[in-house]
Amino acid sequence: MPDSRSTETEDKLILLRMIDGLGGCTREQLMRFALEADLMAQFRFLLALGDLLEDGLVREAETEERVMVLTPEGRETLRLFGEKIRPSAAQRISENVPRWRTRFRDERQLPAEWHETEGGFAVTLRALEGGEELLRIGLRAETRRQAQRFCERWPQEAAEIYGTLIRRLSDSGKEEEET
Repeated sequence: MPDSRSTETEDKLILLRMIDGLGGCTREQLMRFALEADLMAQFRFLLALGDLLEDGLVREAETEERVMVLTPEGRETLRLFGEKIRPSAAQRISENVPRWRTRFRDERQLPAEWHETEGGFAVTLRALEGGEELLRIGLRAETRRQAQRFCERWPQEAAEIYGTLIRRLSDSGKEEEET
């Protein structure tokens, strides 16, 4: 559970440290990190992020998606006051950042989404590299949970699925045997 003793100022410094460590990430990704790492509650997160945006310490950069980045003023603020973050919070950020950075990179390169249709749930799984789409798979799931599971497992299974497709579709050994 997040520490209720933290101040508004510390919440802002924590967010600056998170953005600095994670690099560009969306608001939603940043909030998931804050909540799952028990750094702050959702309401406090929204207040602190709103203040940082209003004060010009953080901005939303337009890339393929809107990502949160530090401004030069935000970097300077973190440099000057970053040591005011409680050691326990700073440690949670440091311990979690590498795993979450990888997770967010996978989400950008291996997007997966689903939506409800009349006959079930449509799932779209994609693999991107350098902004170019390498693979797009459309599936139909019977249940909401199945659609969610497809999306959750996609980042871990994508490389193997892509490799299997390429091997199976380009297997020249079978062609030579048949001729």
